[in-house]
Amino acid sequence: MRVELVASTKLESKMPDSLYGNGYTWQGRPVTDADEVAELAGRGCYLSWDRPNPKTRENEDYLAHILEVQHESVLAHATATFYVEGVSRALTHELVRSRFLVFSQESQRYVRPDFQDIALPPLVMDPDHGDIMDEIIEAYMESLRVYEGILDKLKERGVPKKQRQEVARAVLPNCTPTSMTLSGNHRAFRDFIKQRYHVAADAEIREFAGALLKELRDLAPNTYQDIPEKPYGSE
Repeated sequence: MRVELVASTKLESKMPDSLYGNGYTWQGRPVTDADEVAELAGRGCYLSWDRPNPKTRENEDYLAHILEVQHESVLAHATATFYVEGVSRALTHELVRSRFLVFSQESQRYVRPDFQDIALPPLVMDPDHGDIMDEIIEAYMESLRVYEGILDKLKERGVPKKQRQEVARAVLPNCTPTSMTLSGNHRAFRDFIKQRYHVAADAEIREFAGALLKELRDLAPNTYQDIPEKPYGSE
């Protein structure tokens, strides 16, 4: 599994001083762009640029209050885009339920499966379940054999390539690996993580949520400050 950040919201400029009131300017604070955009959006709702309250003066404290009162709409102004490889079709079938994220997934009508790769469920990587792993690999290889056989038969019958592959893909199992581009705002990513970074979630999607969370913490640490280090339900 590979989860790589490829794009994110960047501040192009600071707001004009004339819009801040009481002379407040955004200078000298070690805050990421994503966290700063969220604070800017929140303070813009009330024109609270002067920050008189010491409890919410710093970005971390301000966003902690935002999370506490669930005013998470301000988190939706900053976005992130990831390129993902080596996940299973089973994972992406679950992922599309996260309706506020955006997906562009590898097409099985145009891209033939890689015979050298397979996206195995994490549990069968345990040596205690090696026999199950062998059965899954055997079943996957058999499905690829049938896949190729269907392609050959349809080619002999003059069926165009795209149509051949859209038929043959019907036999490919959930462990077929896939890639995708995934985008979302931080409110949407938080919603996904709170659902899938949990001990009760499917093991692969939980691992995926953890990999996303690691990248998102670097990108917007104060936005994700309330998310636990271990999956929900661990204690």
